[in-house]
Amino acid sequence: MHKFEHIPPHPRGILKITVLELISESPKNGSEIMNEIERKTHGTWRPSPGSIYPLLAYLEKQNYIQQKEIDGVKRYVITDKGTSLLKEAREALRKERAFEKFGFLFPLSVDFCNMKEPLYLIYRDLWKTASKVMSLKRENKLSKETENKVVEILTEANKKLEELLKESESTS
Repeated sequence: MHKFEHIPPHPRGILKITVLELISESPKNGSEIMNEIERKTHGTWRPSPGSIYPLLAYLEKQNYIQQKEIDGVKRYVITDKGTSLLKEAREALRKERAFEKFGFLFPLSVDFCNMKEPLYLIYRDLWKTASKVMSLKRENKLSKETENKVVEILTEANKKLEELLKESESTS
Protein backbone atom coordinates (compact mmCIF):
# COMPACT_ATOMS: atom_id res chain seq x y z
CA MET A 1 0.00 0.00 0.00
CA HIS A 2 1.35 3.43 -0.96
CA LYS A 3 1.18 6.32 1.45
CA PHE A 4 -0.90 8.32 -1.03
CA GLU A 5 -3.77 5.84 -1.23
CA HIS A 6 -5.68 7.49 1.60
CA ILE A 7 -5.62 11.06 0.32
CA PRO A 8 -9.23 12.25 0.46
CA PRO A 9 -10.80 13.44 -2.79
CA HIS A 10 -11.67 16.77 -1.16
CA PRO A 11 -10.32 18.84 1.75
CA ARG A 12 -11.18 17.50 5.18
CA GLY A 13 -14.37 18.98 6.58
CA ILE A 14 -15.44 20.73 3.38
CA LEU A 15 -18.47 18.48 2.94
CA LYS A 16 -19.83 19.42 6.38
CA ILE A 17 -19.41 23.12 5.61
CA THR A 18 -20.89 22.68 2.15
CA VAL A 19 -23.97 20.85 3.46
CA LEU A 20 -24.57 23.44 6.18
CA GLU A 21 -24.18 26.26 3.66
CA LEU A 22 -26.65 24.70 1.23
CA ILE A 23 -29.20 24.03 3.97
CA SER A 24 -28.79 27.60 5.23
CA GLU A 25 -29.77 28.86 1.77
CA SER A 26 -32.99 26.84 1.77
CA PRO A 27 -34.32 23.59 3.27
CA LYS A 28 -33.06 20.56 1.36
CA ASN A 29 -33.09 16.78 1.48
CA GLY A 30 -30.06 14.58 0.79
CA SER A 31 -30.74 14.15 -2.90
CA GLU A 32 -31.16 17.91 -3.40
CA ILE A 33 -27.86 18.50 -1.61
CA MET A 34 -26.00 16.06 -3.86
CA ASN A 35 -27.56 17.62 -6.96
CA GLU A 36 -26.71 21.16 -5.86
CA ILE A 37 -23.06 20.31 -5.12
CA GLU A 38 -22.77 18.67 -8.52
CA ARG A 39 -24.36 21.71 -10.18
CA LYS A 40 -22.18 24.25 -8.36
CA THR A 41 -18.99 22.36 -9.23
CA HIS A 42 -20.10 21.85 -12.86
CA GLY A 43 -20.10 18.10 -12.47
CA THR A 44 -16.60 17.80 -11.04
CA TRP A 45 -17.87 16.55 -7.66
CA ARG A 46 -20.99 14.69 -6.67
CA PRO A 47 -20.81 13.33 -3.14
CA SER A 48 -22.12 9.81 -2.75
CA PRO A 49 -25.20 8.92 -0.68
CA GLY A 50 -22.75 7.08 1.59
CA SER A 51 -21.14 10.44 2.37
CA ILE A 52 -24.24 12.62 2.54
CA TYR A 53 -26.70 10.58 4.60
CA PRO A 54 -24.38 9.66 7.48
CA LEU A 55 -23.25 13.30 7.58
CA LEU A 56 -26.86 14.51 7.75
CA ALA A 57 -27.52 12.07 10.61
CA TYR A 58 -24.42 13.35 12.42
CA LEU A 59 -25.35 17.01 11.90
CA GLU A 60 -28.85 16.32 13.15
CA LYS A 61 -27.55 14.42 16.21
CA GLN A 62 -25.25 17.37 17.00
CA ASN A 63 -28.25 19.76 16.66
CA TYR A 64 -26.73 21.68 13.72
CA ILE A 65 -29.74 20.83 11.55
CA GLN A 66 -33.20 19.41 12.08
CA GLN A 67 -35.67 17.62 9.88
CA LYS A 68 -38.99 19.23 9.04
CA GLU A 69 -41.75 18.24 6.68
CA ILE A 70 -42.06 20.95 4.04
CA ASP A 71 -44.55 20.59 1.19
CA GLY A 72 -44.97 16.92 2.08
CA VAL A 73 -41.22 16.21 1.86
CA LYS A 74 -38.82 15.74 4.76
CA ARG A 75 -36.10 18.34 4.42
CA TYR A 76 -33.39 19.65 6.68
CA VAL A 77 -33.24 23.19 8.06
CA ILE A 78 -30.31 24.78 9.84
CA THR A 79 -30.53 25.51 13.57
CA ASP A 80 -29.06 28.46 15.47
CA LYS A 81 -26.20 26.19 16.54
CA GLY A 82 -25.61 25.25 12.89
CA THR A 83 -25.65 28.91 11.85
CA SER A 84 -23.00 29.68 14.49
CA LEU A 85 -20.82 26.80 13.30
CA LEU A 86 -21.18 27.94 9.71
CA LYS A 87 -20.15 31.47 10.63
CA GLU A 88 -17.04 30.13 12.38
CA ALA A 89 -16.23 27.92 9.39
CA ARG A 90 -16.53 30.84 6.96
CA GLU A 91 -14.10 32.88 9.06
CA ALA A 92 -11.66 29.99 9.26
CA LEU A 93 -11.80 29.51 5.49
CA ARG A 94 -11.24 33.20 4.94
CA LYS A 95 -8.32 33.40 7.38
CA GLU A 96 -6.63 30.30 5.99
CA ARG A 97 -7.19 31.50 2.43
CA ALA A 98 -8.44 27.98 1.88
CA PHE A 99 -10.25 29.05 -1.28
CA GLU A 100 -6.85 29.24 -2.98
CA LYS A 101 -6.14 25.59 -2.12
CA PHE A 102 -9.43 23.91 -2.98
CA GLY A 103 -8.93 23.42 -6.71
CA PHE A 104 -12.20 22.16 -8.13
CA LEU A 105 -14.03 23.38 -5.02
CA PHE A 106 -12.83 26.95 -5.50
CA PRO A 107 -16.23 28.40 -6.53
CA LEU A 108 -17.89 26.79 -3.53
CA SER A 109 -15.33 28.18 -1.11
CA VAL A 110 -15.52 31.71 -2.57
CA ASP A 111 -19.31 31.64 -2.48
CA PHE A 112 -19.40 30.21 1.04
CA CYS A 113 -17.00 32.81 2.38
CA ASN A 114 -19.21 35.49 0.80
CA MET A 115 -16.16 36.89 -0.94
CA LYS A 116 -17.11 39.77 -3.16
CA GLU A 117 -13.61 41.10 -3.85
CA PRO A 118 -13.17 41.41 -7.63
CA LEU A 119 -10.00 39.29 -7.75
CA TYR A 120 -11.75 36.27 -6.20
CA LEU A 121 -14.77 36.72 -8.44
CA ILE A 122 -12.45 36.82 -11.47
CA TYR A 123 -10.75 33.60 -10.39
CA ARG A 124 -14.13 31.98 -9.73
CA ASP A 125 -15.52 32.95 -13.11
CA LEU A 126 -12.40 31.81 -14.96
CA TRP A 127 -12.61 28.49 -13.17
CA LYS A 128 -16.30 28.13 -13.99
CA THR A 129 -15.61 28.79 -17.67
CA ALA A 130 -12.77 26.29 -17.85
CA SER A 131 -14.77 23.74 -15.89
CA LYS A 132 -17.80 24.06 -18.15
CA VAL A 133 -15.71 23.64 -21.31
CA MET A 134 -13.92 20.59 -19.86
CA SER A 135 -17.24 19.10 -18.77
CA LEU A 136 -18.74 19.49 -22.24
CA LYS A 137 -15.61 18.00 -23.80
CA ARG A 138 -15.61 15.05 -21.37
CA GLU A 139 -19.28 14.35 -22.18
CA ASN A 140 -18.61 14.58 -25.93
CA LYS A 141 -21.05 17.50 -26.18
CA LEU A 142 -18.51 19.92 -27.63
CA SER A 143 -18.28 19.91 -31.41
CA LYS A 144 -14.95 20.72 -33.05
CA GLU A 145 -16.54 23.92 -34.41
CA THR A 146 -17.70 25.03 -30.97
CA GLU A 147 -14.34 24.08 -29.48
CA ASN A 148 -12.57 26.27 -32.06
CA LYS A 149 -14.95 29.17 -31.31
CA VAL A 150 -14.23 28.83 -27.58
CA VAL A 151 -10.49 28.98 -28.32
CA GLU A 152 -11.01 32.10 -30.46
CA ILE A 153 -13.09 33.83 -27.79
CA LEU A 154 -10.64 33.01 -25.01
CA THR A 155 -7.63 34.01 -27.12
CA GLU A 156 -9.25 37.36 -27.90
CA ALA A 157 -10.22 37.87 -24.27
CA ASN A 158 -6.66 37.05 -23.21
CA LYS A 159 -5.25 39.63 -25.65
CA LYS A 160 -7.61 42.30 -24.30
CA LEU A 161 -6.71 41.42 -20.72
CA GLU A 162 -2.99 41.61 -21.52
CA GLU A 163 -3.53 45.08 -23.03
CA LEU A 164 -5.46 46.16 -19.96
CA LEU A 165 -2.72 44.87 -17.66
CA LYS A 166 -0.01 46.65 -19.68
CA GLU A 167 -1.98 49.90 -19.39
CA SER A 168 -2.31 49.32 -15.66
CA GLU A 169 1.44 48.69 -15.30
CA SER A 170 2.32 51.87 -17.16
CA THR A 171 0.07 54.03 -14.95
CA SER A 172 1.41 52.63 -11.67
